[in-house]
Amino acid sequence: AEVAAAPATTTNGVRDQMRAAAAVIRQRLAVGDFNAGDRIVVEVAGQPPIRDTVRVLPTGTIRLGALPAISLSGVLRSELQDYLSREIGLYVREPRVQTTPLLRVSLTGRVVHPGFYTVPADILLSELIMRAGGPIADANLAEVRIRRDAKEIWMPGTVRKALSEGMSLDQMDFRGGEEVGGGAERLVQL
Repeated sequence: AEVAAAPATTTNGVRDQMRAAAAVIRQRLAVGDFNAGDRIVVEVAGQPPIRDTVRVLPTGTIRLGALPAISLSGVLRSELQDYLSREIGLYVREPRVQTTPLLRVSLTGRVVHPGFYTVPADILLSELIMRAGGPIADANLAEVRIRRDAKEIWMPGTVRKALSEGMSLDQMDFRGGEEVGGGAERLVQL
């Protein structure tokens, strides 16, 4: 992203967007993908077997059964399963670990069934919208925007492309507090 922003032929708008993307990537690598309150389904086939949905604590750790707290500082969702396999392997012999990171999402605005949904982070954006019954008849998906901290990070054209390409929330780097919507009305708020 920084290299793409560097050439003198790059327009200011694209340069700003690439620099913002680089900052997001740097932040993710430094602190990881997990925030306090996030939930993760963890299944461990081993002795003893463990199956639990755990919440990330304000300390950035999770508690899994009787095991000591496990820090998720700097851990990305894509690394979670291997990371927990190593950490749990310190206490459980040859664990076979399966993980499913979850996002709590509030769907509001121009959808049939607005409300709160807890979904896997790898759910497609289009599938998330359909979980809420889909857009209502007069919703304009071509105008959907995604905001982070009241700042637009996905413009309508790129959101439409993400929908048509079948991108997941994880691929779109969704975080808590983001908004997806069109115009003044929000379609989905994370």
